[in-house]
Amino acid sequence: MLNELESYDLIDFFLPRNNKIYPSNKIKESLALIRNDTIVRNMYKGIGVCTVSQIIEPADLEKICKYYLVWYKNNNNNSSKTSYQSTTTNFQFSEYISMFLNDRTQLPSNNEVLDGIKRLKNGWNYPIEIIVAYDTAINTGLIVDATKTSLALYYIKQTEEERLQMLLQENDVVNLCQMNSFHCRNIFHHDFARLIKEGNSSLKH
Repeated sequence: MLNELESYDLIDFFLPRNNKIYPSNKIKESLALIRNDTIVRNMYKGIGVCTVSQIIEPADLEKICKYYLVWYKNNNNNSSKTSYQSTTTNFQFSEYISMFLNDRTQLPSNNEVLDGIKRLKNGWNYPIEIIVAYDTAINTGLIVDATKTSLALYYIKQTEEERLQMLLQENDVVNLCQMNSFHCRNIFHHDFARLIKEGNSSLKH
């Protein structure tokens, strides 16, 4: 069971982490255009809430399996033998992990994920934040920061669960930060647009 720690207004959580959150989005565009955090904060005030929960045991990572990644599948190579579990352009977290466990050679960022696994097995001395943009209108989440780290942690769970339990107990915190809003698909419009357009049937959880 995830241990919920605290909640923030979505924009109050987002602004200090703007440089960490990778995908292009409306808030980033507003900050680049206006160049005034106070004005942007007032523009987006009340648009959503971010809940922060601590991952205490390996089973807590199961929640992130249903989320999507901002990484896209390579469907351009017709000779590829790769068959995907879902019809979306984006990888679903569980789909990527399943393929990584069997044959990671065709997956984006597979070497970086492998490096993350090796690094995390030795422990960490800094807080980890897995940040998710969750659209409450379509009940769909997109991991927007710590994608490689979350995949690496889940891989360790699948292959060495007892070791992960020990790592979670002995190292700095791992938090799941879920930005909940009716407007997430508009804020992160580039990635959600592709999800909605090409995977409507897969988004009904």
